[in-house]
Amino acid sequence: MKFLLISGSLRKDSYNTRLVNHVAKQWLNGYEYEIADISKLPIYVEDTDPLPDTVRKLKEQIKSADIIIFSTPEYNWSTSSALKNAIDWASRPPGDSAWKGKIAIIMSASTGMLGGARAQYHLRQILSSVDVILVTKPEIFVSFAQDKFQGDELKDELANKLIKNAIDNAIKLYRIHYKEA
Repeated sequence: MKFLLISGSLRKDSYNTRLVNHVAKQWLNGYEYEIADISKLPIYVEDTDPLPDTVRKLKEQIKSADIIIFSTPEYNWSTSSALKNAIDWASRPPGDSAWKGKIAIIMSASTGMLGGARAQYHLRQILSSVDVILVTKPEIFVSFAQDKFQGDELKDELANKLIKNAIDNAIKLYRIHYKEA
């Protein structure tokens, strides 16, 4: 089973990138995984031909993954433009979306009280439109993130429990959906 982790933040000291790194180190031991870099993607323009190498690489990473883990920041009550851009690129051209049928977990880390909740809800709408199969429970919101990380390590016991539970649920959903024993 292979995981792909995507941080929607391009900020150098991003809590969402820390969260992605933590999940990979803490919870994906024994699994194959990659962390996608969406920072080099050009702005999506529909008539770009041929696809840029960075876009082809992202699409290959998505297509080769069984489960995708997103960590989104919240900007103006939504996800980041960088993450939306990556989703748009990987859904094109029509008929060749890399997202179709992928199992995904959404999480977020924020310095605010809601922990990125509004961004997650918007991201759920976006991912549903490209036929991603979402793990809906548990929801993972790391609020007041500035107090909960030591380097890349998340020190929030409840959040860690929820992350483990979400990964277990994603694996179960994958096995049910794809009839893997």
